[in-house]
Amino acid sequence: MVHVISADNAHRYTEVLEACHRLRHRIFVEKRGWTDIARDDGREIDQFDTAAAVHFAAVGEDGEVLAYARILPTTGPHLLSDVYPWLCQRAEIPRGPHIVEWTRHCVDTDRLSGQAAVQASNELILAVLEWCEARGISHATCQGDPLWITRTLQLGFGVDPLGLPQMVGDELVVALLFEIGERAIKRTRAVCGRRGARRPERAPMAPQLPELALHV
Repeated sequence: MVHVISADNAHRYTEVLEACHRLRHRIFVEKRGWTDIARDDGREIDQFDTAAAVHFAAVGEDGEVLAYARILPTTGPHLLSDVYPWLCQRAEIPRGPHIVEWTRHCVDTDRLSGQAAVQASNELILAVLEWCEARGISHATCQGDPLWITRTLQLGFGVDPLGLPQMVGDELVVALLFEIGERAIKRTRAVCGRRGARRPERAPMAPQLPELALHV
């Protein structure tokens, strides 16, 4: 099940959030080598993990976090505006109440592999899409591997690159603007074997291929 965690219900998810931060550290620091965000306590936490962040955690039957993603409002500080503005080669960075930033999407590949990992990633994507649709959010930005363009087109997204791919550390990264619409939701539901909506446990928003984890 995918749980949605915000400032309003975070007190009920202390252990899950702890597991999310440890999963982020294992994936992004230990596996992908992002040593600049390494922490001695094994928890990946950045300046955007504030009350404005919304966390999506796919939790297995044993209570372990299998997949994770974070949504940030673009009306405030976020990665594209504050850390990687040079990835956007447009006159202005897309932002507004109807646009969010999708970050830290990852799957625990120590526990899941092959089709099981792909399915977990797709279920997480679907949860984010349905949550956004319910709140009138029409677009999301992200920074990631250029292969995400193909991946998201396969899922029915409208995808608009915001600039040419650039090297960030040792990785090639492109900034993207996704359209979140009914076509993407229907296609992702079909990929997940769903006929209709099964909403994740909700929390109000504060004012794939598993190897293709979003860069940020």
